[in-house]
Amino acid sequence: KMSKILTINEQDYTFEFAGEAIFCAECVTELTGFLANISQAENERDIRKLLGGFSRIPKLSLTLFYTGLIEHHGTGRRGDKRVPDMETAKELLLDYINQHKDDEYGSMVGVINMCIQQMEEEGYLKAIGINKVFGGQEQEEGDARSK
Repeated sequence: KMSKILTINEQDYTFEFAGEAIFCAECVTELTGFLANISQAENERDIRKLLGGFSRIPKLSLTLFYTGLIEHHGTGRRGDKRVPDMETAKELLLDYINQHKDDEYGSMVGVINMCIQQMEEEGYLKAIGINKVFGGQEQEEGDARSK
């Protein structure tokens, strides 16, 4: 399980979906809601559900980004309290996207992809049980490849 170091405004932040993140109900709610909308839209070819999923992108991006920061920088006992709330995370997210405008992380969707990739690498999706609900087949194939 490897954490990721994000450099934002010339400061390093440890980005990890570990202990504190597992208990972040808002993260689980936002992620599952987004995935449910997208999968329902694919199944039903319902543009309204698809757009409903897309309308969640800014909030999902912020929630996942904040959740990745809380283990080391939140207000919990292990955190250094540099990211005490969602508002602070929002400023960092906007700065991060701006500093990456020329690469794959220069958008809300890019940040979501980075977060989900990090969650998969660290076993977060498996720890909360979401891999069984969405893309369990793909996750299992990924696990088989890594053995």
